[in-house]
Amino acid sequence: MESNRLRDRFRSLRNDFLDSLSGLDRPHKLGDIRALDNTLAMLETTIEVFPPLKAAIGGLRDVIRNTVISKQNLREYKQIASELQSHMDTLLGCVRRTNPTWMAHSIVKISRQVTPSLSNKMMLTDVSSAIEEETQSIKTQQGRSGTSRIANALGDEDRILQSYRRVESLFRQLQIDISLSTWSSVHEHHMTSLLDKLLPASSAWYDAALSAEAYRGGCTPGTRRAIIKGFMDWTNKVDTFKLYWMSGMPGTGKTTITYTLCHMLESTKQLGACFFCSRVSPDCRDGNRVFPTIAYQLAEFSNPYRNKVCEVLSATHNIAQRNINVQFENLILKPLISVKDALPADVIVVIDALDECSSGEQILSLLVKNASKLPIKFIVASRPEPNITQQMEKIWSIPVHQAVYLHEIEKSLVQADITTYLQQALEELDIPPDSQDIERLSAYAGNLFIIAATMVWYIRGHGPVISAYRCRQRFSAKTFIEQII
Repeated sequence: MESNRLRDRFRSLRNDFLDSLSGLDRPHKLGDIRALDNTLAMLETTIEVFPPLKAAIGGLRDVIRNTVISKQNLREYKQIASELQSHMDTLLGCVRRTNPTWMAHSIVKISRQVTPSLSNKMMLTDVSSAIEEETQSIKTQQGRSGTSRIANALGDEDRILQSYRRVESLFRQLQIDISLSTWSSVHEHHMTSLLDKLLPASSAWYDAALSAEAYRGGCTPGTRRAIIKGFMDWTNKVDTFKLYWMSGMPGTGKTTITYTLCHMLESTKQLGACFFCSRVSPDCRDGNRVFPTIAYQLAEFSNPYRNKVCEVLSATHNIAQRNINVQFENLILKPLISVKDALPADVIVVIDALDECSSGEQILSLLVKNASKLPIKFIVASRPEPNITQQMEKIWSIPVHQAVYLHEIEKSLVQADITTYLQQALEELDIPPDSQDIERLSAYAGNLFIIAATMVWYIRGHGPVISAYRCRQRFSAKTFIEQII
């Protein structure tokens, strides 16, 4: 009898202890989490393209199914579950409407923003690992032994609820990020569609596919050093003239130099835009395509400029079809001036072979007259055609430009570069020409790179043995130049 009374007394004390800890009769398991579990299951299947998040959602499903909670905290737990359900429904809809590959990028991106606030420890790498950490914390509380669970009942439940709150916060922020990214994607698509109205001439880029057909290429290493150095020094100077005009007779190597400059400027992130005019391409010889194409490339180079140009395109849909003066004012002058403080100080635009483009003199005149207002610099190369030269002479007194005349460079310097070019271009022949052959070829070329290039094309185009034979045989012919040009 005494033992029964002690046993009953112990049970009564134990129940009183549990009641004092939990404030309720028994812990309860949620009975209305099926909807949340089903949504998580669908999300887990849909997000297969991103395994870390898939695994994290699977772990979250496990702990939710195994969670028991006291009546004291049941209301808060249901509220968290309801909020999670809402986020999961929205997130599932976003995932189904959005490219899964892009989603993976978005998830990784947001992780760098949200995880620092979740832990004072080492920053977690992504949202998925943050969810897994909270899931593991919940599992730890659920896995305590009976005695330990009784002794720490309220503390365990508080920690479980805190973990669920952090999980809910993670998904909420992920949902916000995806919504913003979706808006950004739509906005980006809208801006791209506006810029496409500029109808840029893609073949006008210096190393476009047309460059092979138009015989564009860079300088042979070791040649035209002084000229290239002069240009590159100028590009890095502040408070200097804004327009560098390179003039040269046919065959003096203008395009080769501008091609090399574009390659160097692109590697240093200074090439804002370029337009290589060419009679070979209708697009590249149309003067009405020059400023729209430059504007399109500058929009890819600078976001502030891009925004301004898109404002213009939204207000004036047919700007690419307007006259050159209107194009320049609305696509180049005004937008660049409005964002001048947001642009780097060393942005360069290169225009090559302006003489091969319709309205070349008008384009040059607009650039020179407005050069002092522009926050960027221009390099313009052309032959000394009368209409272009006259435009330069009219404004010669304006201190905004400088000119270099390739055909006036000392002949000995040009011939030294031509000799270097011939040596490197012909050294791969099985029977390469000797030094005397190179000297004779250089003498034939004079100071015209186009003649040297034509001779190389002729010699290398007939096989290595025949090429060496032709290289020597033709020196005795007085009409050598006429035969190969």
